[in-house]
Amino acid sequence: MPCEYLTITSKSKEPHVLELAKRKGVIITARVHPGETVGSFMMKGVLDFLTHPTNAEAKLLRENFVFKVIPMLNPDGVINGNYRCSLAGCDLNRRWKTPSKLLHPTIYYTKKLIKSIHEERTVVMYCDLHGHSRKQNVFMYGCNFKYQPGACRVFPFLMSKINPYFSFEYSRFGVQKSKESTARVALFKELRNVSNIFTMESSFAGMDEGKMAGLHFTAEMLASLGRDLCRSILPYSNLYIPEELRELPMFKRLPVPQPGDANKKLPKVDVMGAVMGEFADNADLLHNGDGDSSSGSDDAPSDDNLQVEELAKQLPPDKTLKNDIKKAQKTKEVAEKKKE
Repeated sequence: MPCEYLTITSKSKEPHVLELAKRKGVIITARVHPGETVGSFMMKGVLDFLTHPTNAEAKLLRENFVFKVIPMLNPDGVINGNYRCSLAGCDLNRRWKTPSKLLHPTIYYTKKLIKSIHEERTVVMYCDLHGHSRKQNVFMYGCNFKYQPGACRVFPFLMSKINPYFSFEYSRFGVQKSKESTARVALFKELRNVSNIFTMESSFAGMDEGKMAGLHFTAEMLASLGRDLCRSILPYSNLYIPEELRELPMFKRLPVPQPGDANKKLPKVDVMGAVMGEFADNADLLHNGDGDSSSGSDDAPSDDNLQVEELAKQLPPDKTLKNDIKKAQKTKEVAEKKKE
């Protein structure tokens, strides 16, 4: 099956619209694990919002960013009813470090696409949408800059103030060796200086806090998470402050937009500084997200996840596959030398 992707941005050449070459990139993907169907409901929220013809916030995003959206990273796994792996028996979210062009083509080419976008226009965010089978609520697994721990937490903190179903408290920001082949960690290490590289996890169940505690997520609730993932880019980028944020004490000193201002950049807005100030006043906001992420989409490899070398024994000889094996072995050797 082909792996489809969409490019969403504005064609407008009006004076207030940022020219195409200066727009930063945002990449959103889903369904690398076929059985995590909640990812598609969140993705529907992303697509419905970004393509809305009249919504002022969506229009502002299209005018300032280039979105690359891949609704299904593992279409073969989805169409054949797999839960976690591809048809080659691979957990594709464990292949981002050294993907094989032959065995993991969607990961190989998506990684190539992301790196080319970053070189061309800088990636402001990459987010992969997942489902979680053990935890409740919706949260993110992010990464961490050792000397600036708040940098990777600003975006999910903003989203927690915009969407009532998203939990900043449940989010975690660790870069563990056991996760080095996931999209989140592999891209964080290779793209460098990109704070916003996340796995967004939605529980297969529902909430255990707030007004919706004890209830399952509905399709509309999940779609709102995809929508607000996009909306959170606006305050993060100092473009616009959504209504949900305007009454918070940390934002009261910032300029408040008037009706009709959604297409204008606001002067002297420093949302990042406001959130960092909140972190400085409340150390728990930083340290609550420390530590390892628990099991789920972004954790332990699948039991049926075969290594490239094992798969090669079951397939006809292929030059591309041999090169992929050599590359994987070389990467492994380099990692082992670093240990020494």
